[in-house]
Amino acid sequence: MWVASVASGEMRPVTHEFDPRVVLAVPSWSPRGDLITYLSNRNTLTADVTLWVVKPDGSDPRDLAVVGVHACWSGDGQRIYYSTLENGLHRLRRVSIEGGRPELVREDQAIGCAAAADGSALYYASFLVGANGAWDYEIRVARPENGPSQVLGRVSGARIPTDIMNFQIYLSPDGKWLATPLIDGSTVNLWALPATGGEWRKLTDFAPRSVIIARRIGWSKDSRSLYASVSEVDSDIVMLSDLKL
Repeated sequence: MWVASVASGEMRPVTHEFDPRVVLAVPSWSPRGDLITYLSNRNTLTADVTLWVVKPDGSDPRDLAVVGVHACWSGDGQRIYYSTLENGLHRLRRVSIEGGRPELVREDQAIGCAAAADGSALYYASFLVGANGAWDYEIRVARPENGPSQVLGRVSGARIPTDIMNFQIYLSPDGKWLATPLIDGSTVNLWALPATGGEWRKLTDFAPRSVIIARRIGWSKDSRSLYASVSEVDSDIVMLSDLKL
């Protein structure tokens, strides 16, 4: 895992893994800027990844010893929310950055959360499974986080780039928008849903280029810009002749 200066592009490593069996994935900065959380199987060397935290200079990496995905921070940077799959049910739990016993937050097929900065609301996605087995998502908000929820919008599972389980929403620092990448015809664009509900707004237009934007995106502190990894997709059609069948 690396960090880069936005101004200069200068990069430096945060972790120093050399074992090819070790996976590092989806880092996320604390709102306070003092820690980065990420997923790693460093202590399991299996498909089970646990939540870790590390200081931005690479010091004090710590395994929080909980298996989960779709991590998001509490507004005060003291807790991390994450999703688990238990007996066929997707649940949201949270754990202190100091470790300890995780707490159950929601168990209504909830994944991919985003917490309001003041702790007043928790935004998340909830699975909808149709009669044909297709998965869609409802975007919901709960106030308080373990209380009744309200539907804000819906996303077709067919619009999730790369893998339907990668879906996550990202709340702008000003609390007004929920952004995510979505398949848009032959390409992928960034879209945003008002945090109060309403119509999705298209934020980028990469057509006719074919690109992929997957997994995490990030807001600037002033809520006026988004950061995303954009991958160009290119393919050729070739003819093979004189094949021996």
